[in-house]
Amino acid sequence: MERHTGWKPLPILLKIIWVLLLVGVVFSIPALFTAPAAGYSLFGYNVFGLWAANLMFLVNVIMPVLLIIAMMKRYSWTWIYGCGLYLFMILNELFMLKGLDQMVDLILAGLPEEYFEIVPDIRGLVYGSAIAGVIIGVLADVFFMLMFFIKRNYFIRKDTDLSMQNPGGMPV
Repeated sequence: MERHTGWKPLPILLKIIWVLLLVGVVFSIPALFTAPAAGYSLFGYNVFGLWAANLMFLVNVIMPVLLIIAMMKRYSWTWIYGCGLYLFMILNELFMLKGLDQMVDLILAGLPEEYFEIVPDIRGLVYGSAIAGVIIGVLADVFFMLMFFIKRNYFIRKDTDLSMQNPGGMPV
């Protein structure tokens, strides 16, 4: 029995995740050039320089591309990798809260002085926006992780289709 792979048999929710992963990869590529100066947060620790660019390339490009390819090829381990990748992202985002003050300070340092005059509590606004971003990101990643778990049967190989077996050997 031949397993169908590619875009067409992919369930709609997994197609949406596939497209979002691809968009994330595309937008991460230009960010690789600013990562050494801007830094990259991994489990609450901000790293800078070549480490930041390499980590961003691994986490934001290589790991999602591997999932994109696995989804198209319909490998049996895809759902486990998808759940693991999104669990990693959830934990990384939650640990980001540990270094949130440092991240807000970096954002504020890059703003022109006029912004501080226009918005009286700009630090609170940036801080609240960062927390909202983390919460929304975690909720989205939990949803995506659950989709891989719920749709795991799509990826599990079925070498024999029990409904097609003919135990008596008679033509069907």
